[in-house]
Amino acid sequence: MPKLLRSIAFLLLAAGCGGAPTAPAPYTPLVLSAGSYTLTMSPKLTLSISNGVTLGAMACIGSSATSMSVPVEVTREGAAWVVRPESGTLTLRLVDDGARFEGSIEGTSSHAGMTASIDKPLATTGSVVGSGPVAAAGDINGSVAFSSASSYTSCSSNGWTLFRR
Repeated sequence: MPKLLRSIAFLLLAAGCGGAPTAPAPYTPLVLSAGSYTLTMSPKLTLSISNGVTLGAMACIGSSATSMSVPVEVTREGAAWVVRPESGTLTLRLVDDGARFEGSIEGTSSHAGMTASIDKPLATTGSVVGSGPVAAAGDINGSVAFSSASSYTSCSSNGWTLFRR
């Protein structure tokens, strides 16, 4: 009986291996489209595990609100997608590397009484999220300062999200 089972298994494996090999899927670049979006920047929750317990914390110092959404325009400039608000110097530059975006973010922008400032160019990574209102999302590798007329907060672990308007 074991010989019969081995023969059946061999035949099933052989049948599954037949036919022509399939080519890998063609490269499809990550695609944004030019247009109006909302860029949201906010601190990321940092998780750590200690003695089997998962702890979460935001790495922020200060008393201001720690999230900001600003209307932006996305344009294509050469190989990069460039995200800029209607006012201010904030620039998020994203280049498609085939599997995700890599780029930089820097500058200052104000909207609805809040200001977000990034003093020096910071590396950022991200990816296209897919269908729905969220177009792309990623990480900001460094500190972002959030301020209003009466408060200031600096956060060292941040993320960004682009929403279609």
